[in-house]
Amino acid sequence: QAPSAVLRTLIESLTPPSSTATAADGAPGGNPLPPPISYRAEPDGARPADPAIEALPDARVLHGYLGGAAYIIEIPEVWNGDLVMWMHGFEDFAEQGRATAPDVRRYLIANGYAWAGSSYSSTGFIPDRGADETAALWDYVARTIGRPTRTYGIGLSMGGQAAYALLSRHPKMYSGAASLSGCPPVSGPLNQGYVRTTVAKGGGDADNMWGPPGSQLWRAHDPLLHLGALRGKNLFLSAG
Repeated sequence: QAPSAVLRTLIESLTPPSSTATAADGAPGGNPLPPPISYRAEPDGARPADPAIEALPDARVLHGYLGGAAYIIEIPEVWNGDLVMWMHGFEDFAEQGRATAPDVRRYLIANGYAWAGSSYSSTGFIPDRGADETAALWDYVARTIGRPTRTYGIGLSMGGQAAYALLSRHPKMYSGAASLSGCPPVSGPLNQGYVRTTVAKGGGDADNMWGPPGSQLWRAHDPLLHLGALRGKNLFLSAG
C-alpha cells in the first residue's frame, strides 16, 4: 500500500478547499439526477465473484449485483458527503471478475469519505466498460442512498485509464479523477503499443476491441483528445 502521506496528497489534490468548493455533482436534494445509465443485464464471459466484505469500524457495507457486475459500497457513519468511485486494474482474461477495495480504503473511511467499486461485467482490457459501469454504479448510489456532494474517480493501471475516460464521458457527475500507473492517452503509437501488448498477454487482439491503429475508436477512447470535458476538474496523475 502507498504511504499515508501519498494518500493524503492524492485526496487533498482532488478536493478543493471547503471555502471555495463547488459541487459539480450538485448537493443532495439539489440538481436533478441525470438520466439513468444503462448497463449489461448479464455477465459477459466472466461471472462476478461474491463481493461480500466485512465493514471497517464505524462504517457500513452494501454489496450485491448490478446487472452483470458485482459491487461494493462502504459508507462511514459520519459521512462528509463525498464519494470516491474506485476502478480496479487489468485482470487478464480471468473466469471471475472481482469488486475490490482500494488501498486508500482505511484513509477514506477515517476521513469521512464513502467509496464504491464495481467488478465490471467482464474481464480483460476493458477501460471503456469499466468507466461506463462505474458511472452506472454512481447512478445506483445516487438513487438509493443519496446524491453525493462531490464525486471523484480513482483508478489503478487499466482503471487509471478508465478514471479519465469516466470523467470525460460523464463530466457533470464528477469533480475530479486520479489515474495511478495508468495510460490515459491511447491514440499515439507508443501508448497503442502498450495497450496492444497488455491485451496480447492474455491472448487477445486489440483490433477486436477498437479496430486497427489510428481508427476512430482509438481516438474516441483517448481522454487527451477530449480535454474540453476535463476543464475545471481536479486531476491527479501518477506513473512510474
